[in-house]
Amino acid sequence: MFSRDVTKKLVNYLGQLRIYSLIDYMLMLVAAGASPNGPQFWGALDYWVGFLAHLESVHHDQGREPVPGILPWAVWLLATTTWKNDDVGFLFIALSLIYAWKKRKPWGLVSPFVRGLQALVITGGIMGYGHLFPWVAAVLTGRRNWKGDQRDKEEDQKDVNKNRPDGVQTWPVVMGQEKDKPFAHLTALLVTTWVWWWFSKLPWWVPMGVNLIQLATYWCTPRTSNTHANLTVCGKTLLYHGRWGGR
Repeated sequence: MFSRDVTKKLVNYLGQLRIYSLIDYMLMLVAAGASPNGPQFWGALDYWVGFLAHLESVHHDQGREPVPGILPWAVWLLATTTWKNDDVGFLFIALSLIYAWKKRKPWGLVSPFVRGLQALVITGGIMGYGHLFPWVAAVLTGRRNWKGDQRDKEEDQKDVNKNRPDGVQTWPVVMGQEKDKPFAHLTALLVTTWVWWWFSKLPWWVPMGVNLIQLATYWCTPRTSNTHANLTVCGKTLLYHGRWGGR
């Protein structure tokens, strides 16, 4: 139905959407009390997609198709009309803009804290900050982001060594971690999914299904550490490396 080039681009954009993280985010929203049919759920989802679009539009990571800069603002505008909570919208967008500075020294050091605050703002905006869950979500999301930095340490270190103005100076770089830990973030992701489920009223098979989707889609996002993970598991580069546009 589509040419090979068009199909490759579509799959590349799908990888940038990070299905593995998106479905975890949706479970977190449900655990916070958002109804899948309600404006809070869909508004929060729009904020998240806008955040991802903004990251891709300003970071221009190698191996990923370009994202127009107007797209995140259009999605965020839709979010404000879907979930009419100005405080949540302003704070989440502000945190998204700050997080996008991650590739500028020394903003990479605060990125885990910013991601934790994003989770706090969204979940607290849904259920109130007097509950335990928003604070648990903030701590675990921040820690998971740090695990993501452990995953991509080698590429970040190259930028720092080249003294690039956009070098990613993350905690693993500063602390002298030697090699990528390609499964660190994935492991943390699988665990947090079960934590969100524990706070929800969903049946036990839901997090199992979510984990399966995460395992199937995690490698679709083009990044160096995914190639390292494929090599670690199989001893050679898997089809994912070429098919999904990984580097």
